[in-house]
Amino acid sequence: MISIGGKMGRGIQSFIKKGELIELYINQKLSIHECERLLKVGRGVVGPRLDKWNISRRKIKGRKKGFELSQESKRVIGEKNSKYDIDKTVLYDLYHTQKLSQRIIGTKYNCSQSVINRLMKKYNIKIRTRKERDKLKGEKLKENTHCIGRIPWNKDKPWDEVTKKKMSITKLNDPETMERCRTMNKGRKHTDEEKKNLRFKSIQNIQKQLKENGQMFPFYNSTACEYFKWIDDNIFESEGQYATNGGEYHIKELGYWLDYINTDLKVIIEWDEEKHYKNDKLNIKDKTRQKEIESVFPDYDFIRIRESQLNYFMLCLLVAMRYKNDKIRKA
Repeated sequence: MISIGGKMGRGIQSFIKKGELIELYINQKLSIHECERLLKVGRGVVGPRLDKWNISRRKIKGRKKGFELSQESKRVIGEKNSKYDIDKTVLYDLYHTQKLSQRIIGTKYNCSQSVINRLMKKYNIKIRTRKERDKLKGEKLKENTHCIGRIPWNKDKPWDEVTKKKMSITKLNDPETMERCRTMNKGRKHTDEEKKNLRFKSIQNIQKQLKENGQMFPFYNSTACEYFKWIDDNIFESEGQYATNGGEYHIKELGYWLDYINTDLKVIIEWDEEKHYKNDKLNIKDKTRQKEIESVFPDYDFIRIRESQLNYFMLCLLVAMRYKNDKIRKA
């Protein structure tokens, strides 16, 4: 039993008998290719079998030792090669000075890109690396300013329903996609220009926090602060303490900061982003943190708000149902 090689049957197992191979190759004097076709095996199988079984191969008819081409054959081959005989100076000027690609040069001389590549290697002309080609391509795109000022074809055109459906299907929750997004820039170093932009962005964020009268540490969720303000004005009718209103309350004995606390109504609110959940369950450390806070404030109501599952009206409904009804019952 042998494993068929070659392009026709790679990975397939087949049997070849020595007697059959001798009959076809020696007695009938068939070629190796014809033997492979009759034995129904792939190319490159019969040859190694002949060597393994010490079956002598027939000599291939070809040029004899010392054979030379005739003058006519040399002339024809020379004319064929001279068709693409481009001067070294001209080729260097087209490629490096005019910055044309090998494909465009080949189109100009009615030949393939491989011919130009072979000539450049023959003349020892340096070929651009992939990084240099990408940089040159970007420079050419910047020079093409003929599209500037034109109105895009899809401006002010609404998406059709099929396109909206395709865009709504996302794989953000797919574990493979999340892992790929997490590791796609692993080990990548920022360029000097990127570092400069990051510094300016950090300065802008600091100025924005100071303008909002917010705290510098710890970092806070500005969206949550907007909700807290609305709750104070429309539901609690009492002023609570949070990042943009007096800063987050610091529990010194625990080392925790509270997202929101209202000492008049004895309410604590924690705003949870999606990072606080794993497999749709609250992280264990957040549960432990809540128990420790409740041990310090046993008389306070503790409310957790999950940002991804509550919109503006659901949040208002959650708080209103809990406190407005209490006021009505007391009245």
